[in-house]
Amino acid sequence: MSLGTHIGDELRRIRKKKNIKAEDLAKAVDVSQALISNIENGKSVPRINILEKIANHLGVDISELFNSRQIDSNLAKLLTEHKVDDATIEEISSLSIDTKKILIDLLSELTK
Repeated sequence: MSLGTHIGDELRRIRKKKNIKAEDLAKAVDVSQALISNIENGKSVPRINILEKIANHLGVDISELFNSRQIDSNLAKLLTEHKVDDATIEEISSLSIDTKKILIDLLSELTK
């Protein structure tokens, strides 16, 4: 998965989770709706100042647009160490980033 696709996927996931329309996000950060669409579809990687505006409007740290892969990787490692079954791993994969972070913290505490 390319960086542009990853950022777009994360942007779409967060925007939808917060029930914000692409059109409303575009207006709020003073860009075209087409640019938001292109970002979400991995066709465009915006400049960092645009990403900062988007993250601020969504109420998230800009790192959330980049780091979910690392969170998923850390979580997968911990789940494997705890011998969690595939069906449960599949369910966990659909959790929000914040919930995954909490789960990582809990599992890390269990392994101390």
